[in-house]
Amino acid sequence: MVILVEKKTLIETRNVLNEDLINYFGSYTIFSEIKINENITTILMSSNLDYSLLNELKQETNLELVSGFRAVKSHVGIASAVTSYARIEMIELKMLLIKLGIKLYYTDTDSIFVDKDLPHYLIGKDLGQLKDELSGSVIKKAYFLGIKKYGYLDENNEVHSIFSGVERNTLSWTEIEQIANGFTISKTTKPKFF
Repeated sequence: MVILVEKKTLIETRNVLNEDLINYFGSYTIFSEIKINENITTILMSSNLDYSLLNELKQETNLELVSGFRAVKSHVGIASAVTSYARIEMIELKMLLIKLGIKLYYTDTDSIFVDKDLPHYLIGKDLGQLKDELSGSVIKKAYFLGIKKYGYLDENNEVHSIFSGVERNTLSWTEIEQIANGFTISKTTKPKFF
């Protein structure tokens, strides 16, 4: 009998000192390397290895190899299925709201902006219900400029901005209006590298 085991490879990008490269080539599967400068190289590598293979290599070569095994905690198929299911639920909700005469301004996989109050049974804290993130407050003005690119001003004149690539709620209302009018806004954000 042959048993096949599916191995999920965790890919990681890491900046490494050139003098330490040999340790990585001896301990990980390296897919590619890019020399950044005289001292640093960026490598694309597999972060999880087969322990039995690593132990066999250690015994055969008498080398001290280091393993950084990490279990894969996510699966692209599951993430895709969850997102697809959310889209199906949102389509059903949109159809219901249209039948009820409620105008839709913007929807995403996890949010919806409308012109009237929603039926009370749709809103709550239970699984599958919508959450009122404004706690009953209403939106005075809004700009919906694209997917994950919108901003609004609530009745308390608090500005809310969601623009992909920019930290949430860091744009002023003036900046949102300028973007809506075709201007380019420059923002400095903290560097993120995973």
